[in-house]
Amino acid sequence: MGSCMYINVEQDKQQQLPPVTLSNLAINKFRTSFYESFCLSIFQLSSQTQQQSANFQQMSRNQVFKSNIDDYVEEASQEISNEYLKCEVLITENNNMSKEGLEY
Repeated sequence: MGSCMYINVEQDKQQQLPPVTLSNLAINKFRTSFYESFCLSIFQLSSQTQQQSANFQQMSRNQVFKSNIDDYVEEASQEISNEYLKCEVLITENNNMSKEGLEY
């Protein structure tokens, strides 16, 4: 009892496509330009983000470098201070020895 239905494939295809009118062309042009500008803005945002990320990484490296330099300077200052104290002790000892030598 099943009925067989004949479908004209060519006619079916034509029915699915909207008629080409100026408004359809305008809509398609608008869509295309919208997607192009949207993609361009996403691309620009992405490149800005990458640039900011690179800047941040450079800042971080600079900060670590600066921190290392600060540590080095502090360490060197401490060493210089220690050496200066040693020199002061030697000078004092030398002065004392000279005074003692004069007393004899």
